[in-house]
Amino acid sequence: SPFNDPGSTNAASFSLGRKVYIADCSATGGTCTLTQALKIANAAAGQSGAGLLVVNGNLRITNNLQYISSVVTDLRQLASLAVVVRGNLEIENEVANVIGAYYVEGTVFTTPTSTATSSDNRYPLTVRGLMIAKGFEFNRKFAGTVESPLPSELFIFDGRLQSNPLPGMTDFAGALPDTFNSSP
Repeated sequence: SPFNDPGSTNAASFSLGRKVYIADCSATGGTCTLTQALKIANAAAGQSGAGLLVVNGNLRITNNLQYISSVVTDLRQLASLAVVVRGNLEIENEVANVIGAYYVEGTVFTTPTSTATSSDNRYPLTVRGLMIAKGFEFNRKFAGTVESPLPSELFIFDGRLQSNPLPGMTDFAGALPDTFNSSP
């Protein structure tokens, strides 16, 4: 699978093909590391661009993830990555872009705790998709400039999970709790 290329730092481009990818992290001390930059493409006509990665353990992302833009004639072709992490999700300092819908049973760390106070912690992070987790630790230190302030962590909901869901995720938004804003 495209998720099983340890040690490679070259970008891989592929379509998810409505498949479920399973990553068992028991052989690597309970943590799987996604080292390869991934470029996920829309599917060809008549195929599905949705896919699910299930990580049985912790997931560490050390390179950028992105969708490749192209025209689709059917929403089922739209690339849509869903990731279930049965542990924690750690995103390394150098990672600037992450895509997908994440359900994390543990905590999401936008910078590993071991480097949260490091001088290397100076890159912004943009997440295109959504993340649901038991907890979040936002540890990025990037702030832009006085003239152009930017967030350290920016989450942009892209709607792909609703546009091209996998079976079992068709009413994902319906399972979320109701939220509302009120003022005193």
